[in-house]
Amino acid sequence: MKYEFFSWEKITTRAMILATMVRFSKKQPDLIVAIARGGLSIAHILSDLLKLPVASFTVSSYHDLKRTDDLRISFKVGGRLNGKSVLLVDDVSDSGKTFIRAIAYLKRVGAREVIPISLFVKPETEFVPEHFAERTDAWIIFPWDQFETMKILYRKWSFDGMAEESIRCRFLEFGFLPNVITYFFSMTLLPPP
Repeated sequence: MKYEFFSWEKITTRAMILATMVRFSKKQPDLIVAIARGGLSIAHILSDLLKLPVASFTVSSYHDLKRTDDLRISFKVGGRLNGKSVLLVDDVSDSGKTFIRAIAYLKRVGAREVIPISLFVKPETEFVPEHFAERTDAWIIFPWDQFETMKILYRKWSFDGMAEESIRCRFLEFGFLPNVITYFFSMTLLPPP
């Protein structure tokens, strides 16, 4: 599997591209709705750039870097959307199923229009959002889920027999900051109290 780490700088640059696309689009949203967790950080940046309020809900679709077919809305948008135009934000359209499920849900709770956007689109997606910043076939490591990713990769590579020092080096090659790696090894791997 190919991995690519995206720093906050790279994410912010792509969010600015998305904000520009939205600003010059014929469809103008009334609010941003983030698909949690992946869309929350991008929604925050877009809210700042577009001066729009943010709501969120959760669609669960991943477990240990693996997609599941059981897409559930586990936390819902509070209230009805009352005919609003919604900018639906997620970090990546991987299979596209999360977007498809999320759009149906938002329309059911009153959205007049849903404008789906994501930072990234994968080649195998069934759904291409109206706006996206980049196509990639890599597993994207986002700055907001780096500890989760490190934990999963640590388990996988340890199981495969990789030494801890080699794992540290690999994390550095991916672009994780040394202090993040140190914290991970000193705190995350401790047994629970």
